[in-house]
Amino acid sequence: MKITKSTKKVTASEPAAKKSEVKATSYSEAQKHIKAAIDILASNAKNDDLAKDSIADLGYVMLNLNASKSIKASKLTDEQKEKVWEIADSYTTSNPKSGDWDNETEAEQKEIAEALGISLDDAKQVMIDELGFEEDMF
Repeated sequence: MKITKSTKKVTASEPAAKKSEVKATSYSEAQKHIKAAIDILASNAKNDDLAKDSIADLGYVMLNLNASKSIKASKLTDEQKEKVWEIADSYTTSNPKSGDWDNETEAEQKEIAEALGISLDDAKQVMIDELGFEEDMF
């Protein structure tokens, strides 16, 4: 039997995204899958040391992803700042977007958090730093 080297090249159908182009929401999506894996492993973890170790390892990965998502307005990219301001502008209306003026700040905070893939606390800080909200508005 003779083995020959192939001259065919493999190319990606789409260029791979650079690390800086990966959005924070990718981390949120990864965390959902990690949580699902933990839930599945937990059903078998009672007497299974491998399942217990795997849960611990996945938990560590989840913590690292949470830490990497922390964001401050001073570290926002121009694209992220634009998105924050688009959301803020959408809340500048004569009628409350959320349906109730008492919930408007909370709704805006949640929308910013989801759009940037960050925690509500980080979204609050972005609103204070970038949009000029006061601490007592939350």
